[in-house]
Parts: sequence; structure tokens; C-alpha cells
Amino acid sequence: MTPATASVIAQLLFVERPGIGFPGFITGLHRALLRGRAKRPVLQWDCDDVAMIDLEGARILLGLGGCPSPDHAACLTVSVGPISNGATGSPLLRRAGPFCRTIVECVETRWPADLVLWQRLDGAMTPERRDEMVERLTDLSPCSATAGRAAALARLRAALRQAGAPLCEAAGPP
Repeated sequence: MTPATASVIAQLLFVERPGIGFPGFITGLHRALLRGRAKRPVLQWDCDDVAMIDLEGARILLGLGGCPSPDHAACLTVSVGPISNGATGSPLLRRAGPFCRTIVECVETRWPADLVLWQRLDGAMTPERRDEMVERLTDLSPCSATAGRAAALARLRAALRQAGAPLCEAAGPP
């Protein structure tokens, strides 16, 4: 279980930019969260690449954009944590890890990531904090095993597409 003051963050990295219609994806997630809730989740946007949904004392933050890593074209950040630093008491916050993992699994059923990085950070996730985390992805070494795996996956996908083979992958959390 996650401490009620921590944010659980997943960064999904893609060798090729996924065809996620980000506004539509966020609208669908927001609608799903509306079902069966006494309190309505509040949706806010920070520009057009970061959305925040506040729900029952917790914040779900999703951001999609480019990736500075030389081997990845895009990064989708998914975070579940407190709305503000020091916020506690939400039952959802005590299950931030499993809830974040569920969102990631939903994404990966349609857009499998080449790499998923998981982190737990104290405090609230903000658009600025998300931007800082994405900027740090430049530190991913192109010589690392992960980058080699990502490049190999990209080559395999390209070969399968060229051969006309249907792509069907299953990717799960770590």
C-alpha cells in the first residue's frame, strides 16, 4: 500500500509516437470516473498536453508529449497522488499504486509502451513536476539494455508491419 502522501508515477515511453487521441482519452477516463460516484471528479487542463482529474481527495495527472531520450519519441505520464502536499485521508490515496497500475494497463491494451518507468515521490504531482521528470529522461543511455530492447522492439514492429502481419501485444506492469 502507498503512503497517503505519496504520488505513484508511471512514465510510458514509446519508440514511435502512439496514436492516442489525448483529449478523447481523457474525456473517456473522466466519464468512467463519473459512474457511481457521489462526488463528481473535477477535470482541469494545463495547456493541451496535461490533464488533472481531482477525485475524492486524490489527483490523477496524465501528460502526453515528446521525449528527450534519443531512443523514444513520446512519453505518457500517469500519476495518482494527493491533490496538494500534505493532503491525507482519502481512501483512494491509500490505493494510489493499484489505481495507477489499472490506468496504465488500460492504456497498454491499446497502445503498448516500449518501456514503463515506475516511481514513488513524496507530495503532489504538478504539471511542472511532470515536465521536470520528462526532461530527466535525457539521462537514459542509448547503450543501456532498456534502449537496446526498445530499438529491437521498434525493428520487430517495423518488420511485422512491412510483412502485413497484425500486431497483437500484451504488456503488463512490472
